[in-house]
Amino acid sequence: MTPEALEQLVKDGPDEKLVGAMAPLSETERKALSKTAQRLRRETKDGTSDRDRACLAIFGVASLSSAKRVTLWELGRYAEARPLLVKVLTDRKPGA
Repeated sequence: MTPEALEQLVKDGPDEKLVGAMAPLSETERKALSKTAQRLRRETKDGTSDRDRACLAIFGVASLSSAKRVTLWELGRYAEARPLLVKVLTDRKPGA
């Protein structure tokens, strides 16, 4: 996935497509997208679908220290996003 593709998925969704696109990425590919995900999180507004997808992208491609900075309040649709968040985290295979 390119940084541009990640940005398009965060801006346009749907959530499931973003999660599915991140699933097969290696940790090296995820690391290459980390800065883009962090930038998108900073640029999106709280309470929007874009912010929710940017937060999912952080969990999907960024480091643990970056993910720890995301608060549950940022995931405005947390109840809806929870299954997606679990999928994003279980799709990561560190060291594989």
